[in-house]
Amino acid sequence: MKSLHSDILNLSWIPVKIAIGVKVFSLQSIGYRITLYSLSMADDGSFISSELASAVIPFSFEGRSKFKAVLYLMFIFHDEFIKQLSVMQKLDLNINNNEGNKVRDVLKIPKSLRDLLKKDNLHNYN
Repeated sequence: MKSLHSDILNLSWIPVKIAIGVKVFSLQSIGYRITLYSLSMADDGSFISSELASAVIPFSFEGRSKFKAVLYLMFIFHDEFIKQLSVMQKLDLNINNNEGNKVRDVLKIPKSLRDLLKKDNLHNYN
């Protein structure tokens, strides 16, 4: 089973300048409104949450003009997804691991996980 710990272990060696481009997307639905959010890491290890788009789902004939906002939300999601494919390709092709700070250098990692990173050095790219 995949966990946050294994994600951090697998991605801790990534250069920060690439990692700040990785985004996690979520959709929130409250009533008839859906909102698309993204979460990404800043270069200092903090996280940034952004609202990308929001739309009201039209369920009546009178609300048909609101479909434009739904289509725009889908366009934003598609555009961001295509950008993420490019970032993931950079991660896959990254072989120069001496490009400055790594995620493990800026992320506020709990002591137990930090000890695990030191002990279980799966990616010995230093």
